[in-house]
Amino acid sequence: MPEHIHFIGIGGSSMSGIAELAMSKGYIISGSDRVENDRVIKLKSMGATVYTVQQAANISDDIDLVIYTLAIAPDNPELLEAQRRGIPTVERGVYLGQFAKMYPYTVAVSGTHGKTTTTSMIASIMISASKEPCIHIGGVLERIHNNVLPSDGDYFVTEACEYHANFLNIKPYAAVITNIEAEHLDYFKTFDNIISSFTEFVSLCDENGFAVVCGHDENMQTVTKNANCRIITYGTESEFDYYATNINITKTNTSFTVCRKQSVENFDVTINVPGAHNVQNSLAACAVCLELGCSIDSIQDGLLQYHGTARRFEYVGKVNGAPLIDDYAHHPTEIKATLEAARSKMQPDGKLYAIFQPHTFSRAISFFDLYPTALREADDLIVSDIYSAREIDTKQVSGQSMSDYYVSNGINSRHISDFGDIVQYLRENVTEKDMVVMLSAGDLNVITREFVENL
Repeated sequence: MPEHIHFIGIGGSSMSGIAELAMSKGYIISGSDRVENDRVIKLKSMGATVYTVQQAANISDDIDLVIYTLAIAPDNPELLEAQRRGIPTVERGVYLGQFAKMYPYTVAVSGTHGKTTTTSMIASIMISASKEPCIHIGGVLERIHNNVLPSDGDYFVTEACEYHANFLNIKPYAAVITNIEAEHLDYFKTFDNIISSFTEFVSLCDENGFAVVCGHDENMQTVTKNANCRIITYGTESEFDYYATNINITKTNTSFTVCRKQSVENFDVTINVPGAHNVQNSLAACAVCLELGCSIDSIQDGLLQYHGTARRFEYVGKVNGAPLIDDYAHHPTEIKATLEAARSKMQPDGKLYAIFQPHTFSRAISFFDLYPTALREADDLIVSDIYSAREIDTKQVSGQSMSDYYVSNGINSRHISDFGDIVQYLRENVTEKDMVVMLSAGDLNVITREFVENL
């Protein structure tokens, strides 16, 4: 009889994707979550048993393995019952590493920013190259209308998240590091610990494989110093192994020439997503795929067919005729890049409205002084309450105190707590010449659907 795997928190983006991939391998899948979202409904339609109440009764002796996420509390009744019955339990990131071992060539994309976009671009290219990749992404890739793509081929393309050092569970053939910045300090505590973690990630790379790293990031030399694999750099300077020239960013697309230090054969690519940061992301994807033997034609086609990933500068509708953009950005660097990209696509006499939902209290405190520079591009800034995620409010910071600080830094900012009031403010102020960008890794995207429906 096939092995039975139970997922606690099966409705999450990564968990639901892993459950779908496991199901494609013939495993019996069950799970639980507190909300029956679209991912849960899909898994049920595929044959999974999913409970919307987490209770000990959901755990039976025929379950061979229980997978849980970091969001699951130690006293979760299903987790406790599995442990009582002696059923093996494993954290999501650990299982992802075990799943990757099924494939001869794992491509693992890490970095503080750009993981989902870069992973998606690599996936799109490899589809165009007929490499038949198995794919696991943090967001929905428009080309496959999903965040995963099952396959029994030789390649596994996945995001490799550094939170709780989860990426150290993966032993990649090809590793990517897009950038390294201070992030997840609630876990890492110090930047030195972050550097140590990325250094170990590179050391896990197959000695016959390679690591593709952003040459502009000064931390890369440290983390790759004792690597056992080939190190390949990319950027916009000719000193790097892969570099971009003739960069042209318009309101509709971005194009540039890919140059290689070891080849005289340069080629042009076009991507349909805005922003200078996406030149870097797509250049990393080009480097990985060329090293894996993809043709230039497949790279050009794969990037041309990449039209973004859900919640990464995703156009979701209009507000009073103005484009409404939903973006996952929550770190200052990501926010700055997103707002700059938005500005590049706007009418010159329009106003840029930004709705910022700070993500976690620890991040709000750590980056308190960095957010004003990141948000300054907005003509009109709305700050919601802080999305707590896994954290408890210590009353050190709030959406109101953050907005007040932005005002003191010369930013036109206001705190609006109620989502309905945010909708009303936009309805009363936005014109068709403007653009509205929602910046949130929390639940602000729920009201983007309401904006589309109600405005």
